[in-house]
Order: sequence, then structure tokens, then C-alpha cells
Amino acid sequence: MIWLSLRVIFGMSGIPFIVMSAAMFLMALMKVDYALGTIITLWFLVPSDFFNFMFIASPMGNFPVYIILIVLFIAVEVLRNMGNIGIKIIISRTELDVFTCFFVIVLCLIMAYGRLGAKEIIPASVKFLFQSIAIFFLIKIKRPNSVTIDRLFVYILVIAAFVSVIAIFETISGFNIYEIYGIQGYAEWYQYAMSDNQSWRAKATFGNSLVFSSSLVMCLPIIEHFRRKGKSTWFAITGLGILAVGIILSASRSAVLILGFYIVYYFVKSDTKHKILFSILCPIALFVVLSYVDYSLLVSRSSNITSQGSFFHRMNAYGVFLYLFLDHLIFGVGLGNTYIILQQMITNSFVTNTFDNMFLDTGMALGLVGMTSLILSVWKIYKHNLKRKYHNAMGLAILVFVLVSFFLNTAKYQSLWGMLWLYLSIYFFAGSPDENRNQYNIEAFNKEKQNGTKSQH
Repeated sequence: MIWLSLRVIFGMSGIPFIVMSAAMFLMALMKVDYALGTIITLWFLVPSDFFNFMFIASPMGNFPVYIILIVLFIAVEVLRNMGNIGIKIIISRTELDVFTCFFVIVLCLIMAYGRLGAKEIIPASVKFLFQSIAIFFLIKIKRPNSVTIDRLFVYILVIAAFVSVIAIFETISGFNIYEIYGIQGYAEWYQYAMSDNQSWRAKATFGNSLVFSSSLVMCLPIIEHFRRKGKSTWFAITGLGILAVGIILSASRSAVLILGFYIVYYFVKSDTKHKILFSILCPIALFVVLSYVDYSLLVSRSSNITSQGSFFHRMNAYGVFLYLFLDHLIFGVGLGNTYIILQQMITNSFVTNTFDNMFLDTGMALGLVGMTSLILSVWKIYKHNLKRKYHNAMGLAILVFVLVSFFLNTAKYQSLWGMLWLYLSIYFFAGSPDENRNQYNIEAFNKEKQNGTKSQH
């Protein structure tokens, strides 16, 4: 049904339709969960954060198609689990705290809309909430088991490998992906940049080089997940090599640093046997990547940090943040309204719609009350998982997200904000119903045994 809708409703054709069809076929072949796999596919392969592509029009604004699908998937899961849905929607204390935090965030957004009334608040808020609390609720109902999670994570790495291949063709072969998506303005920009021998930072299917590299970095928790499960070093080297290719082509300094730190962490945490194998394979993989991938732009950007336009861009924006934040301290200005507020402070010679920093952008949008609630919701989930097996992978997901958030408004992008909440939700609700039922049977057996012993006495 989803595959048919791409063709019938959105009129998708040509290479995008072939790629999406191949992704759907791969999902079926790998037995990946249809709902989560489809959402991930749309996040990685459809650049709806930057281009009006596969959007649903409404009186309240245009929305990416995955938002409609999330509603549909939740409805389907409710119908499929009608018999025991009451059990699945029972809310624990931690879940109640998380939902309460987001209720407070919604109130802050309503207050901002009431004061400023900008139409951008509604679509931006809907995207923000559906990439977080709606994903949380969907996974709560689905309760994926360990096999489902592993299949999904392998599929994500395959998709990451695919977009890295696109980046290779984009930077080396002159493959104009914007023409494929029918985005004429960006297609002409790409043609101009390549014909003028300008250095091109790979953007793949994301429309932005920093979002592309950050999305690949957000796949590192998957490597950590499989490390904790005892997967071979070959698997880790392959995964890290795939991510390294895309990151180098994006020329993102922050992403390269994060990748490098994780490689060191992986080596330190490995046992002696894997350290020896890692020491042999990692230099070989690094040699292959650096031999066949052009890293000159990355070196150039790293050696001239203060001369880059992005440096002055951030400094100008940071300079006015405190004044603006104090002026909208309690409830903020609303998601999507940062541009309007910034233009009131910054001259026409510097036009920006973001602080390029999630903490500043989201703090400005939600105010002190909303931002505190958001941080508290993440902390509640992390604290709940501290004693679980994969708390390291969740901690890494949060850490990586925080690090890239210093250079990008990560809460704005589906492949970053959505991926964070995918990790948080999966690790929070991990465990199959069968495992839970077995645990219940063991407890019931022990209780019955104790009662029998007492009656004999």
C-alpha cells in the first residue's frame, strides 16, 4: 500500500521511485518492521527538511508525508492489538513524566503562537512533536523485540551506505541529485559550482552537508549496539568505513572529530583479541578510504577555521542571543519563528534564520520553561535505562546528538531529531512480549511454590 501511494498519490517516477522501490524490497527481504523501516527510509532518502518534496498540503501548512504515515501506523497498531491494547497503553511513572514534559512544551508553543501568531509555528511544531513524542508512542505500542531491533539497525547501516555511495557520485562523477528530485534552483547551483571548479561539500539526499555528516555520525550508536552484542570486529570496521567515506566527502570537521573519538573508544573497550584485529584492519581501511576519497577540502577547512564564513555566521548570531532570549524568557518565540526575531536585530548585510546551535535555537523557540521540560524528558528516559545492558548505546546516541548540536540546529531535522528519539524509544521499550510473559510465568511459579511450601508447614 505504501509503495503504491508513492506512485499514485505523489506521482513519484524515475530514479526516486526506483530507489524507494528497491528500499521497500530490501525491507521485505530483511524482514524489517514495515512502519519503522518506512519512516527511516523517508528520513534518509527524501530531503523534506530542505525541499518541498513529498509534502501534504493543508490549511495549516505543508507537512512531510511521514507525519501522515506515523498517524496511520499508530492506528494500524492499535487495531492489530485491540485485544491487549489496554495492557500496552498502561503508562508507567517515567512515561507519565515524559508525556507531562511534552504537554508543557505544547503549552509553551500555544503561548508563543498566541503572542506572535506566525503561521510557521504550526508546521514546525507538528514536525518537532511527531519526530519525538509520536515516535515514542508508536514504539511503545509496537514493543519491538531484540531481533526486530537488530534488523532495523542493520537496515539503517545499509541506507547509510547507500547515501555515502550517492555522495561519492555527487563529488567525483558530477552526479546532480537535485535534477533527480526536480529541484531546478539547486540543480543549477550545483552545475555552476562544479563547472567553476569550486570545492563541493557532499550533501547526498539531505540537501545540506552538515546534516548529511551529522546523520552518518548518528549511526555510531548502532556500531556500539552491536559491539555490546559481541559482533565481530569486521562488522565494526565495515560500518565505520562506510560512515567515514560520507563524512570525509562532507568536509565536516566536527563529524570527523566525533568519528575519531569513537574509534579510539571502540579500541579501548575491546578485548585483547579484538584490539589486535582492530589494529590490523583499521589502518588498512583508513588507507583505502584516504587513497580513493578526496579529503583536500576537509584539510583546507580544518586549517582555516576562523576564515570560514560559517565562523562569522555563528559569531554574529551568538552575539545577539542573550538579549533576545531574555526578551522572550518564559515561553519563547515558538518553533519556526527564529528568523523573524533575528531579522529585528541583525542588519540586512547578514541574513540568517538560525543560530546554528540546537540549544540556542530551541531555547529561543521554547523559552526557559519549554527547554527545561525538553531536557528533563531526555534525562528521565536515560535515567530509566542506566541499569540496562545497552545504556552505553543510548548514552552514545545522546552524546553524539549533543556534540553535533553545538554546530547545527539538530532539533529541526528529521534524520537527527527523529533518530535521537528512535534510539531513546527503542531502548526504553526494548523487550519482546514473550520475554515479558516468560518473566511473569517465572514469578508466578516462584510465588506458587512459596505458597505450597507454607501450606505443607
